[in-house]
Amino acid sequence: MEEKLKETECKIVEFSAVEDITRGVEAFIYVSSKQVEILRKLAQDCCKYGEEYQASGVMVMGAPLGNARRLTHYYKKISHDVEGQIAEVLKRQLRSKEVANSAECC
Repeated sequence: MEEKLKETECKIVEFSAVEDITRGVEAFIYVSSKQVEILRKLAQDCCKYGEEYQASGVMVMGAPLGNARRLTHYYKKISHDVEGQIAEVLKRQLRSKEVANSAECC
């Protein structure tokens, strides 16, 4: 009887730890998602600014036009990287839900 009680207590502690880990992962995913949204918006704004600056840069000669092109390229690259991070966050979110569901089943 005592052995079953100890075994049950161990399972409760393990389940509690899994719940804590799941909550931590979900919080991490939420924060990461918000950061990705912010980065995506920043990249879009910078690309928009760079493209507008390039269009009006025909009248302006020299370094500013080159800077605008470099910024546009740089922020398009950031936008591409953000898309990759979004995919990774979604994968991790799916995995954490699968782990939580399998922990609940056992």
